[in-house]
Amino acid sequence: MSQGAVRAHFARVAIRRLRALPDGKGSEIRERMTTDIADRVRRGGDEWVPVEEMIELCDAIAESLGEAGSREFWTEVIRDTYDNGLLRPLAAQARESQGSDAAALQLLRLAPHAWALATRECGLIELADDGGRLRLSSGTLLPALVRSRGIQALFIGACQSMLDQFRVRAAIGVTVDPDDPERITYTIQRS
Repeated sequence: MSQGAVRAHFARVAIRRLRALPDGKGSEIRERMTTDIADRVRRGGDEWVPVEEMIELCDAIAESLGEAGSREFWTEVIRDTYDNGLLRPLAAQARESQGSDAAALQLLRLAPHAWALATRECGLIELADDGGRLRLSSGTLLPALVRSRGIQALFIGACQSMLDQFRVRAAIGVTVDPDDPERITYTIQRS
């Protein structure tokens, strides 16, 4: 078991949003989970949840909602944290940039900082900026995070929510390094 942890805020917002899912999907997701993350975050008090429990939550969401549905779910959850939660200061900082494209790119450039605020002992995300194209790579992330389809959906949803903040259209691509399957890159290319 790793020592990695994720701020409970993100799990709390996600679990609250499960109640709004149609067709009993929220209950289905909770039934897929073996940990007590839902009870833990509902009780409050815990500032951090073990990374393994967050992975289980993300994977249960991805299994129940599918790839597109889980990406949309996380886009909404992360958007909430930019509007009203933990990441609000980063969005305010990006808004100081001129124009919506510049602000969206600035917010994406802050993604490694957002990750650092949201996690501890989970590794780092690396950023490469090629002008109109940004690449966020798994850097030193814990291998379990890189392998998780649910965490991948969370990352894509986070990138999409950053773009949505400023109504910027862009394509988000995901590439797994064939020589190193624990190296994954998210490429954001403005449309």
